[in-house]
Amino acid sequence: MKNTIIGLFTLLCAVVLGCGEAVAAAAGHSSSTLAKSEIVAFNKDELTLTVAGAKGQKDQVIQITSQTRLFLGKKSATTAELKVGQKVSGSLAKGAAGKLAAVRLQLDDGKADDKPAVKGDKPTSKSTTPAPKKSPTK
Repeated sequence: MKNTIIGLFTLLCAVVLGCGEAVAAAAGHSSSTLAKSEIVAFNKDELTLTVAGAKGQKDQVIQITSQTRLFLGKKSATTAELKVGQKVSGSLAKGAAGKLAAVRLQLDDGKADDKPAVKGDKPTSKSTTPAPKKSPTK
């Protein structure tokens, strides 16, 4: 009996959590994706982040809320780690007031090399073990 109740409770939680996006859509909230952009301004007092718009587009002002999840690389981050000039991507939601609010922001930790390969560079091998030597066949 106890296992049945736990199973039903788990199923109920999964249904409720899985319907979060549908509830947000029904409430008039829409979501969008923030492509990798550069932070051009950060207002600590109002908790707003301004990111550079794509060519021909205006800069976007994004509200950071208590629900916003920040990540620096694979670790959780805080607003103290936001810096002008830093690259950021993530997911956004449009609130009832029409303002963009950050749901999840991924901050560039500077470890990934986004530079394209330069002509003439030697390719690097992903394997650290040498290739097996072939024995001559007769």
